[in-house]
Amino acid sequence: MALSSIALHFKLSTISPGPEGLDVNVYGVYYRGKLALVNDSSTFKHEGWHLEVESTKSIVLSVNEYISSSEDMHGRYGDPTDVFVRLSRAQILNSWQYGSQVSWETEHGNEKVIRVGKIVPADFEIEVGSIPGQGDLGIKDVTIWLVLHGVSWRNLIKDPDTPEGYKLEDVKGQIIPIMAWAEEVKPWAWKTKDGTIKTDYPDPSAKDNVDIFPRAKGDELTLYEKPSDNFQWYWTSKIPSSEDLKEWLAKWSPDYRFRNTWYTRIRINYIEPHQSGNIITGITTYYPSTKIRVRVLCLVVGEFTYLWTKEEAEKTRVGMGNSGIPEC
Repeated sequence: MALSSIALHFKLSTISPGPEGLDVNVYGVYYRGKLALVNDSSTFKHEGWHLEVESTKSIVLSVNEYISSSEDMHGRYGDPTDVFVRLSRAQILNSWQYGSQVSWETEHGNEKVIRVGKIVPADFEIEVGSIPGQGDLGIKDVTIWLVLHGVSWRNLIKDPDTPEGYKLEDVKGQIIPIMAWAEEVKPWAWKTKDGTIKTDYPDPSAKDNVDIFPRAKGDELTLYEKPSDNFQWYWTSKIPSSEDLKEWLAKWSPDYRFRNTWYTRIRINYIEPHQSGNIITGITTYYPSTKIRVRVLCLVVGEFTYLWTKEEAEKTRVGMGNSGIPEC
């Protein structure tokens, strides 16, 4: 990636406090054709279900009733399972934190700008599961939208050495998510109401009770400009008529992908607690859950602006003489 060709054009932010590197939160839940937004309580309640927000990293989809028997794999009506989603804080991988970085500089008059860039990975975990005792039937087609936001970048790159004769005037930077995938998808765990946990399927038929994306290591999570399945391939963008050119350039030039906030999603295609046993031996209900470790590659760019010191400016002025032409 040609870092020098991109950092000159997108807006850099000033130093800001907060979590280092990347912040990941639940943005919303799309279910039965409705979207519940974590930051808007007026969107929490819908027909047959509602969203419970414990924090922006911990939510519960509470399903009160079915509106169609087709939602349960077996065509049953009854009490659907409630589902929890929890996120860990994203962590920059220490082994990469001070890896190789590239730098380039530009100079104009008494100003010199040195830009530094590097790629850093961040990991976070998503835990998804059925809540024990909160409904035994299956639900399907749940989309969980996540928002990824680059925050504090300052400690992720090394400051360049101050050039001789200059002083540091300004520092700006940005951390930009550019790619994400499932680095690890743990096997489903099955928990009973009394806390017993099985680390394999209660019986072979339980495999049909769970289907989630991402399913396996390496599954890529698409980064979306907006929390919507509809998007435009960036290479299909066409230059519009002249009156719209300014607006078009603001969105697409030089490359709209270099922004510090992106959205991605996980999808619960189906999840259902599993009942094992019989009336004679007793029936045990197992509630499935899994953990997904997501890796996000981020581009970090710092921009350091230096100006001449007073001594350097005076030296240059004397060297130029009254004519403004350097003296030999």
